[in-house]
Amino acid sequence: MKRAFTNNGLPPPQAIAKYAPMVAAGLGCIIAGLAAESLIDKELTPEEVEKRATELQRRAERMREILKAAENGEKDLCDKQEADQEPSADAPDETECIGQVRYEVVVQRCRELEQMTPTGENAELLQEGLRWASNLLLKELRVATRLTKLGTDVDYSDGTKLDTLIRHQTTLLRIAKRSGFPLPEKMQNKLAAAADCATVVRRQQRRADIRKAGLLLLRARGPWPWVAANSIVAMVSGVLSAIALDYQAQLLETFRNPDPQKARRHFKSVATAWALMELCITLLGVIGSQLSARGEKMASRLLQVQLFKAVTQKELTWWESKGDSDVDHLEMLIRVGMQHEVSKALNIPRDLLFRIASITACAWRMRQSSSTLLIWMLGIHWLNLGAQKGAKWVRETLTTWAVHGTVLPSTDNHTFRYALRPEYAALYQSFVRGPREAKIFEDVVRVSQRAERRRYTVSHLLEPATKIVRQGTKISQFALVGDLVRQGAFGEGQARAMIHHSGEVHKEIQGSYNDYLNMQAKCTQLAKAYDIITTEPTINCCAGERPAEKAKGHIVFDNVSFAYPRRRGGNVLNGASFEVTPGQVVGIVGETGCGKSTIFKLFQRFYDVAGGSIKLDGKDIREYNPEWLRSQIATVSQEPDLIPLTIRDNIVIGCKHEPSAQEIEDACRAANIWDALNDKQKFPEGLQTKMRTIKNVAGGEKQRICIARAVLANPPILLLDEATSALDRTTENLVQEALEKLMDGRTTLVIAHRLSTVSKADMIFGVKDGKVVEAGTHEELLEKAEGDESSVYGKFWREQDVSSSKGPSASSSTPGGKGAGKDAGNLPQMLSKFKEALNRRPKSSGDADLQRKVGLQAVQMLEVQMAAAAATAAATAAATAPAEETAEAAPEASTVATGATEATEA
Repeated sequence: MKRAFTNNGLPPPQAIAKYAPMVAAGLGCIIAGLAAESLIDKELTPEEVEKRATELQRRAERMREILKAAENGEKDLCDKQEADQEPSADAPDETECIGQVRYEVVVQRCRELEQMTPTGENAELLQEGLRWASNLLLKELRVATRLTKLGTDVDYSDGTKLDTLIRHQTTLLRIAKRSGFPLPEKMQNKLAAAADCATVVRRQQRRADIRKAGLLLLRARGPWPWVAANSIVAMVSGVLSAIALDYQAQLLETFRNPDPQKARRHFKSVATAWALMELCITLLGVIGSQLSARGEKMASRLLQVQLFKAVTQKELTWWESKGDSDVDHLEMLIRVGMQHEVSKALNIPRDLLFRIASITACAWRMRQSSSTLLIWMLGIHWLNLGAQKGAKWVRETLTTWAVHGTVLPSTDNHTFRYALRPEYAALYQSFVRGPREAKIFEDVVRVSQRAERRRYTVSHLLEPATKIVRQGTKISQFALVGDLVRQGAFGEGQARAMIHHSGEVHKEIQGSYNDYLNMQAKCTQLAKAYDIITTEPTINCCAGERPAEKAKGHIVFDNVSFAYPRRRGGNVLNGASFEVTPGQVVGIVGETGCGKSTIFKLFQRFYDVAGGSIKLDGKDIREYNPEWLRSQIATVSQEPDLIPLTIRDNIVIGCKHEPSAQEIEDACRAANIWDALNDKQKFPEGLQTKMRTIKNVAGGEKQRICIARAVLANPPILLLDEATSALDRTTENLVQEALEKLMDGRTTLVIAHRLSTVSKADMIFGVKDGKVVEAGTHEELLEKAEGDESSVYGKFWREQDVSSSKGPSASSSTPGGKGAGKDAGNLPQMLSKFKEALNRRPKSSGDADLQRKVGLQAVQMLEVQMAAAAATAAATAAATAPAEETAEAAPEASTVATGATEATEA
């Protein structure tokens, strides 16, 4: 046993060299078996074959759907590009834009179908999908290159989308090659040319990003002295680190002195120098951290505020282009990410100076020993780096090959993600989706783990080769330095220091190169922030006139035309013209999509008109400051806009001053919501109850909270957009009463599909195809003939009247029909009920409120029924009865109308 070990207790090298290859071969066989089990596909069972065939047909059907959508949206795209009719890089088409169907959607379907190895008809479908994907990619590359070069579109100014499209060129070619349908050489050349042009623009844009980040940091002038001081500290720290390593190497060399006392004194002096040097380096690190923190916090605070202001002033067009992920990322940058981004950018000069100082000090120390040694050591390191690059390429190639045979889950199978969201829990449970989603999730996890295991297997198989390369580098370094030790040029400790110095020189050179490549990445977010801050919005909230007094409310739309910037389909408004005088209540009616809500958005100047003008009190609204203009307007819409804060926060959000508790209570009482807010079972904390903690707030209660907000804001102009259309009759009466109080003395524009809410308006405008085609009061518009194409209000009124006649109360809404007698019989009963409620009026405020509500409901029902009866009874009798019966029907209609008048007066 003793002979098996050397004097130092280790096995002899000869024994290791003799037996280790056999051990390595045995371990290699085990690894080969495990790798084969992971990489070789198993034979599919009949059930799996059937399941895969079903999946193939499903993916083919999805491909057909997306290609059909592409053909509808981009009819001539493929023909033009394949016929060389597309714009050139030198003369791009400024009007060319991204279509409805995006390249990434089509290529994802191609990837999913290619994984199934389709044949026959499905193979032709895949070939057609690749054709569409290549043409869409070519178009999107041109558009992205143009917009990135211009730099005016914030979505493209940071270059992220262009980088993605450049990478997708290689992805598409790889998918086409694997599928057996390579792209035509002509299309490959076009894609390569477009990618080269995009790469040039991107390279220029990277340099521009660094400039933008620097300009943004210059806006915060305060931190630059701290940055300069920190850079100086970093340089000194880099030099001292190299020198301290030499002192550390000399510690053991001091004991080579044959005189013990001199050796010990020398050791103490070197140890003291090394310890003090390390202490200074540590203290410099602390100072650098403090300087860096001061500069970073100061700059990030200033830039956070500037970015927040810029974002809140962006127009709606800018917001409409943002997805949920974009908004989340932007919010994270503003709230907490800015300091990290500023730190990365400000540390670029510090890191660069530190590396320069470290490289200089280490190279100087090595040259003192041997200039040839420095060259050889750096050469070994660069060879090691080249070997690592080659190993990385081999790993990526083998990983692609290993994963190629795996059928990854389709994006259609990711519905399980939303099963874990509380807002969709009821939906999934109502359709009993739980077991099915669990099965889908199990399949996705199994396939994903199989693909991940293959990737890990390839990586682990190449790990020994990477290890051998690293060990060969170290052995070469020891061989070079060992000759100098044998020659007595320096001792063992200094030899280790030389190896470390060479490693530091190589590491810092490579780090400097990587910093140069990653400099743009470090500046990307700041460059994006710079674009947001410096790009002026199309509707500048800081410009325009701010009158000292409130607006009077005289509104004029003069031949207004408008089309949404990011939507297709032409103009929404085509020469709309109308006038609203101060204090007037105006109703706007029309079919869905005719431009009613667009009128409200244009008046609030969320968008600017494409033609014509909108005037307020005689001035074009573009002359006013947008913030002042919007402060003159309050909107109550069908979907209440409430933020997930307290009820009080939602009510006071539109108030220009800090309101008192009494003012808030008065606003809530005016909106008929105060009593409901004092219900401790529903609103346990009253006004301090947070909206997101309440699960059963009714739509009418939300509407009345919005009305209280409008009352507190006290604007001269009110916009009501379907404010009561989604409410039941009782709740509608409460909301309508609150709205009538709110409309008193204000210019009011009301959009309504339930025409009873605008029948009493001072003026009603009928909108059709983006134009105001009629204007008048309720009675005037109903006088129009049924066949008149300009009759919008009358048509809707008759349709709603017929629709109500088919409901449960048909007898009470069909004048002259079987229910006419019942209507007449119901009138005295409802009127009697109303009078009795008034006669029994007690002193209790709660009962009095209840009676008032009952009375309002009765009166409103009578008004609607009798107005319809009086307007149409005579015409219906004339059309359906002989002359004698018509003469007899006239007194009956008069009697009904008289009853309606009496009910209204009562």
